[in-house]
Amino acid sequence: MTKPTDDEIGTLLRETFADKENLVEHLPEATKHRRTPVLLAAAAVLLILGGILYAAGRGDPSPPPVAQATETVPTAQTQSADPLIWATGIEGILEREPGTKPIVLYVLDAPHEGAGDPTGGRVRGTPFTEAERVGIENALAGVARIEWIRTAGNENCDVPKSRTPIITLAPIVHKDGHVELGISSWYDCLAAHWLTFRLDQKAGSWQITGTVGPEAIS
Repeated sequence: MTKPTDDEIGTLLRETFADKENLVEHLPEATKHRRTPVLLAAAAVLLILGGILYAAGRGDPSPPPVAQATETVPTAQTQSADPLIWATGIEGILEREPGTKPIVLYVLDAPHEGAGDPTGGRVRGTPFTEAERVGIENALAGVARIEWIRTAGNENCDVPKSRTPIITLAPIVHKDGHVELGISSWYDCLAAHWLTFRLDQKAGSWQITGTVGPEAIS
């Protein structure tokens, strides 16, 4: 169908009103005094329809799509970096214990919600996968050897002189542009340290850039 020109649309409107105006004389008495509004309403309808057809014929672009919120759900790419993030957190909390260079690290074999919260209430999550454990071990190969344990109970307090820390990691919280990691350490079953690290990706690696929330030592 050929798109109408501006002149054709104008002619259509004039012919329509010239043809329909005489019908007003046959309207009920109650509506004759509203002759002008009736014609104006009809004209408005035709103008709108004509405008739609004209715009469609010209191929006017659709309005731009609404911007979507930034995705914060972990993707396969971000999850593949999780072992490096956990390992960086472990190194970070070890560095906060001056003079301590443990040979072995006891690490709980599952992330715990609330691991970095000194008020307690930790909740055990899904155990680390084999790939995640290997990734953490490899990243800490030059730091210390890891032994995975299920609980931080008294059965792990039989080597106090070795200053072997028990590390509890929290699930990684992925935010826009950075991540947050709760973590705690327990030395000799006596001294404890809780905090939440903020890590940012810089030069292709994850680096600790600060802490989030409270930090406590006992």
